[in-house]
Formats: sequence, structure tokens, C-alpha cells
Amino acid sequence: MENGYAFVKTERHAEVDLDQQQVRIRYVVQPGPLAVFGATEVKGTTTVDPDLVTREITYRPGETYALSKVTETREKLLALDLFGTVRVGPAQPGQVATVVPMEVEVTEKPHREIKLSLGYGTEDQVRTQLEWRHLNWLGGGEAVVVSG
Repeated sequence: MENGYAFVKTERHAEVDLDQQQVRIRYVVQPGPLAVFGATEVKGTTTVDPDLVTREITYRPGETYALSKVTETREKLLALDLFGTVRVGPAQPGQVATVVPMEVEVTEKPHREIKLSLGYGTEDQVRTQLEWRHLNWLGGGEAVVVSG
């Protein structure tokens, strides 16, 4: 799947012959056609601009399909801390083709967080901290943190 084969199918069979004390293992790999990335559709955004999602995509249409590019895209989207779930993959997983239309499906999580910390130290005794975070400031995916 790393070298352009988006629709690899594998089968494995094992036969055990106790009388002859032998084990026969057989793998069958069908690579499918050599494929390239197609256009990507973004689904699931409500308050986040879909352009923010597309700017994090590490592959381009026409580029040879590589599973590492799909994985890297997913990791970059999760690192934005805007989404609870991210799925990146072929738009039609069962349809084998040489051009693979892609789909990025996200579930947004709340963009605002409030954190209250309470502690005790020997020098300053009781201490508190309040932090407010907005992870999608002005819709551009920028984070703003105010703490005191």
C-alpha cells in the first residue's frame, strides 16, 4: 500500500498435518492496480473552515498512492486539537480504481476549554490558576490562551 497499491487483498491459509508433523502456510497477495490519489472531499465540519482541513493534507491529486501520506494527514489533523475523530481514506473503499477519490471525515470537539487548578506550596501557601482556551479563534484554527 506504500508503493501505489491502494486496494491490496491478502489471503492466508494454514494446513497442519499431524501424521507427517508438517505445517504448510500459504499467503496470496493480490496487489490490484497501481493507483494515484484523486480529489478529496471534506465531511463533518460545522464551525471549522474546510480549507483548514485541506491545508493539512499531505498528498496531492495525481500523486502515487501511499498509505504513509494518509496516516500523516490523519496525524496532522488530530494535532490541531480541533477534532475528536478523524477518518482519512478512499471515498469508495469497495470500488477498485486507478484514481482513488479520497474522503476526510471529522467530528469536531468543543473549541473552548476552561481549566481551574488548585495547589499548595510551602512558600506561597494556597495557589490557584484559571485558564481559558479557544482552539479555533476566528475560525482559522489558531489557539488563544488566557491564564491567570
